[in-house]
Amino acid sequence: MKKNGRLVAIALGSVLCASCVGGAFFVGANQQIALGVNAASERLVSKTVEYAVTDKTSVASSGDTVDGSSAKFSQTYENTAGQITKNNSATLSLSNLGGIRITNITLSMKSNKSAGAGTLTVTANGTDKQQLASGNFNSNQWHGSYSQSYVDISKDVDFADVDSFEIVIGATVNSLFIESFSLTYEPAGFDHISIEGQPKTEYALGDDFSTDGLFVLAYDSPDDENPEDVTSDVQFNVTLPDGFKTVAGSYTVTVEASYLGLSASVVYDDIIVVDKELVSLVISGDLTKKNYTKGDAIEPDGLIITAHYSDGSDAVLSSGYELKFEHDILDYTYITEAKVVASVGNISSDVFIITDINVAPASRYIKAAKNSDIYDGAKIIVANSSGEAMANYISGNNIKVSTSSTEVRGDELFITSDLGDIGFVTLEQEGEYYYLTQFVDGEKIYLTPKVTNPTSHP
Repeated sequence: MKKNGRLVAIALGSVLCASCVGGAFFVGANQQIALGVNAASERLVSKTVEYAVTDKTSVASSGDTVDGSSAKFSQTYENTAGQITKNNSATLSLSNLGGIRITNITLSMKSNKSAGAGTLTVTANGTDKQQLASGNFNSNQWHGSYSQSYVDISKDVDFADVDSFEIVIGATVNSLFIESFSLTYEPAGFDHISIEGQPKTEYALGDDFSTDGLFVLAYDSPDDENPEDVTSDVQFNVTLPDGFKTVAGSYTVTVEASYLGLSASVVYDDIIVVDKELVSLVISGDLTKKNYTKGDAIEPDGLIITAHYSDGSDAVLSSGYELKFEHDILDYTYITEAKVVASVGNISSDVFIITDINVAPASRYIKAAKNSDIYDGAKIIVANSSGEAMANYISGNNIKVSTSSTEVRGDELFITSDLGDIGFVTLEQEGEYYYLTQFVDGEKIYLTPKVTNPTSHP
């Protein structure tokens, strides 16, 4: 039994699905099975141990010696350490290797000048016996040529779950010499894993289940009393029952963990979900986009809407709220700030003010510039978005379009390449207000808002 949880399963050789359905989701340090750091690294990165012949009955180990292992060396030729004469042999015996996987054997050897032959035989766990080389030292099974200097004889192998290992070199012609034995191996895998610790047991509506407080231990054997904490490399899979986020009540939640092909699962009973009420909304952040063109709608990206609840919890909302801007459509170029309110039902935030808004003119705008008289002689400037003047002239109340600030075209209608067909516009006065109008399809439209100073423009 687990504290406030029931151990469901410890299975070997299975990896949890990364796209589970039915209310399952993954949480963890890396969001995937991590194989490159901490304990995972120790288990999967290849290691090398070397056994150098020191005399006729012993070797000295160096490198990544397997903890708790032992090595014995013997040779039947008694005169020179490491020398193997015809019909003699040298043997390296390793024990207590703890289930390692051996992937390469490299021997530092030499022959006499123009002769030397023999066999290389290995045996794993006392029964798995393989002959790796046989014949003359100058054959491809050995070095490919005779050598009076020590050279590496490398053999790739694959022996899994090795606890004992023996290497025997036998000479069949003249002498062979062995200087050292090297093994490349992967450490033994774990026997099983378990989920320990205690998760949070009370949640509010809408909350995700949290695996904070849980940790995962990996065991070398069923009775291992010193397991490794591998939590940082583990992926949790949480299965939530229907209604966990939407209906208050008591629930049972299943948490699974997977690591290096091992998996464990724990069921937590009496996980409580309580109701909560929205108390207030707060807007923060800033608009990602602040440069607009007249007529654009404000884009709310960048604003953060935080909800505060009656249970003291907070949550950043990704949906379910409404934003209302003072200017949904940016009708005027003089707008430099935006005011916005967020609401959910009858709960609204305070007004949030966004500064440094820039509204550029549209592709065409018209502004009135008063000269000595608002009628004859008043200048109307038609400009593109970069502010280049394209026309100015008033005759009576009718404004004529031209491509030059001095050219007068009477009552003609002009078309400019940048601005298209502008047509006739009228400067009207109502009391102290001036504004520009134009008839389109028989209907009068207002090209500018009423202004007390005709030098301004929308």
